[in-house]
Amino acid sequence: MLRTHAVVPVKGLDHAKTRLASVLDAEARRQLASRFVNDTLSKLGASCIERVHVVTAHREVADRARQLGALVVHEPSAVAGGPREGHATLNAALEAGRTAAIDHGAEALLTLPIDLLMLPAFDLDAVLDRVASRDFRGIAIETDDRGDGTNFLLQSPCSALPFCYGKGSHDAHRNQANSLGVEVIAINAVPLRYDLDHPEDPEKLAKALADGEPTLLHHFHTACEIGTALPFLLDTPWAEPLRQAAQR
Repeated sequence: MLRTHAVVPVKGLDHAKTRLASVLDAEARRQLASRFVNDTLSKLGASCIERVHVVTAHREVADRARQLGALVVHEPSAVAGGPREGHATLNAALEAGRTAAIDHGAEALLTLPIDLLMLPAFDLDAVLDRVASRDFRGIAIETDDRGDGTNFLLQSPCSALPFCYGKGSHDAHRNQANSLGVEVIAINAVPLRYDLDHPEDPEKLAKALADGEPTLLHHFHTACEIGTALPFLLDTPWAEPLRQAAQR
């Protein structure tokens, strides 16, 4: 398999998940973000990924990342006391992570967000074994549950594609690949489509679970058992539909 590195951008915990301010107070958002950091970095660290690069400007996140075995890349042009300003800064952070990965010998690069609810239960190694073979040249991609964002992006070589994160990033990445003649593989990993960005996200996941898709149900229950972010979410009044789904 190709020497695969992961790049994960992480905001400061005090400014995380501001879109959820209508349903979670600042302390709950902070705790949720901390659990996402632990879940994501623990999962990546236990996988066949060779190195994990966390891009952040925040000391607490950096210290936790190092404790979990990740390398820390200082986020460019970031102010440690404030939130990121838009997707241009996110893409710049990912570029800094890409440079660090290449400098450490990466042959393939995985980028994914910090807030994938069922990542702890997902067989990441199986996907990497399938698509990150020695002769893989192209991108492997998964969208979010809206068909809009990019929740998984693997590319080889590491610089195969410029980052296009922001609104419509899934189509933007695919279009960039097509324009550059880069092969595109859709990994069709439904459990990776569910992240936590908007107040309606738990209800949408609960509806999908109610439809009874076996793979999704299995990942949900396993993530509740071995993860920390999803159980925390289930303890909030906001997540009543998910609590009901967990009892199925």
